[in-house]
Amino acid sequence: MKNQSGPNDIPSTPSEDSPATEAFNSAARDFVNVTDRQWSLPLVMQAQPDSTLDTVQSPSAVRDRFLDALDADDHLLLERVALDLVRSRNPLPGMTCEKLGLPPGSTYGAAARHVLRRI
Repeated sequence: MKNQSGPNDIPSTPSEDSPATEAFNSAARDFVNVTDRQWSLPLVMQAQPDSTLDTVQSPSAVRDRFLDALDADDHLLLERVALDLVRSRNPLPGMTCEKLGLPPGSTYGAAARHVLRRI
């Protein structure tokens, strides 16, 4: 007599994963990784006050003027440019973070507020 399985019967686990099973497992892992990143985004935004909805991407020309004014120690220009960068969420270069005494990964907005407090 032949073993007949019904549509609801679960087949036994094969000894080798088929290509379809491996593709499914890979897709499932990718889905979980993307989902985890999407759920962790609000936590990252809460951890970084510069990542709120009212922050902006600043033009590179303004960011470059800020760095040049820092290097030249031009307080008047630094103050004017810093006012334009207060809401910036662009990442500040690591060496500038060290120079200003800010934690690595700080933004131009954080640096601008730091500079304005010092002046």
